[in-house]
Amino acid sequence: MSRFKTGDKVVTLFNQGHLAGTLAAGMLATGLGGSIDGTLREYAAISEQGLVKVPSNLSLVEAATLSCAAVTAWNALYGLESRALKPGQTVLTQGTGGVSIFALQFAKAAGARVIATTSSAEKAEMLKKLGADHVINYKETPNWGEKAKELTPDGHGVEHVIEVGGPTTLAQSLNAIAFDGVICKSYHEFIDTDSRSTIILFLSPF
Repeated sequence: MSRFKTGDKVVTLFNQGHLAGTLAAGMLATGLGGSIDGTLREYAAISEQGLVKVPSNLSLVEAATLSCAAVTAWNALYGLESRALKPGQTVLTQGTGGVSIFALQFAKAAGARVIATTSSAEKAEMLKKLGADHVINYKETPNWGEKAKELTPDGHGVEHVIEVGGPTTLAQSLNAIAFDGVICKSYHEFIDTDSRSTIILFLSPF
């Protein structure tokens, strides 16, 4: 072992075989908690290439949240370089799960506007405290995609959608998206929808 010393605090890579660059199909077989054993254990034998040092300003609990949800959210906003999030753009997040919460925080830090959806007043307050500019209760507003579009400057639509719902939410995401916008979903495909000039980028936590 050359990259670490005894006592170093480390966090795992989600896909042990994906160190950098474009994901190859074979790397999917190295996902912790998927094709190979996960991390709910006291001890593990893991290649040093599949570990990174924990930043000194983070606790182990904080660091443990990064390699799945946080990296997925980052990839959703910045993984497609030609459509990377820019200051002043609008991001639509769905719910209060890990990916959506990280995307909200990343987007606000980058100077973007965030419209978030949720189903309760309590969660709405939490989203506002984290910086959401607008919160839509999707139970009270079933056509929340149209509402989100109305909330954007000149009704232009949102430039990025963090799509975590799937079949039950995709239609609303399409209603919200701007022409030439990006909808990101947590799967392993790429679809270009010609009719709306919208890119739907299916992502995994890499």
